[in-house]
Amino acid sequence: MDYVQIDGKIYSRHEFAEHYGLNYYQVLKLYNKGLRGKELLEAVQKEDQQRSITIAGRTFSSKRAAAQYYHLSPSTFYRRYKNGTLTLDDFTTRKS
Repeated sequence: MDYVQIDGKIYSRHEFAEHYGLNYYQVLKLYNKGLRGKELLEAVQKEDQQRSITIAGRTFSSKRAAAQYYHLSPSTFYRRYKNGTLTLDDFTTRKS
């Protein structure tokens, strides 16, 4: 089993992701690229910040999470986001 050592503590990759509230698959991807310790932690946190999206003052961890919250299909959300056709009307009220 592969381990991550940070601040004198040793974690499995899964424990590391859970302890720091990180996406396990992002940890795994960057670990396999050779990142370790604090460098790994900082890289995953940076990716998380880049993936997050804020809409109408609410921050979501991803575009998919925003689409789910507003009851839009992910493909519709991504297409409108990419084409620049998302409007505030899409987000002003959450559909029940």
